[in-house]
Amino acid sequence: MPDNSKRLILLSIGVVGVTLSIGLVVYAMLIPPTIREPMQVASAGSSSLKAKDTKKPSAIIFDSLTSKRLQGPLEDPPQETLASVREVAKKPPPLPRFSAKLIGTLFDSDPSHRAAWIEIDGKNRMYQLGDEIRHSGLMYKLSAITDGVATFEVDERTIELKADNTSPLSQSRTP
Repeated sequence: MPDNSKRLILLSIGVVGVTLSIGLVVYAMLIPPTIREPMQVASAGSSSLKAKDTKKPSAIIFDSLTSKRLQGPLEDPPQETLASVREVAKKPPPLPRFSAKLIGTLFDSDPSHRAAWIEIDGKNRMYQLGDEIRHSGLMYKLSAITDGVATFEVDERTIELKADNTSPLSQSRTP
């Protein structure tokens, strides 16, 4: 038998061997493990003892444990304390301060012709209804212009800027 034939036979045997090994490893990884039944335990007093039920615990069992407080007082706080905490939580945080002065307004019966000249941080500009001023990450929307008063809305709050003096936009009233 020539050397090339021997090499070809040995090569083919090697390839088949490697392929079978890889197939065996993949097959072993894909087969789910078998679950064995619980062992029977024999004792001196009783010959027919069986292991307890081996069902997996459900999530319902753990819900009752996780809903309980692990730390903190054992009794509920008084209602007055809860009411004061809720009152503080309802108050919106104060708006950031910046200097704004209403220089004048153009008031007309037609709302589309109304305008307000406002000086913000030293810069004068004319604003019309619906215009927005971005400052400190907030949007101040000009919602109304009356004679000598410009009204802004920001974060569900209403702010009035009057022409008679410099009004900081952080002083607000809730609607």
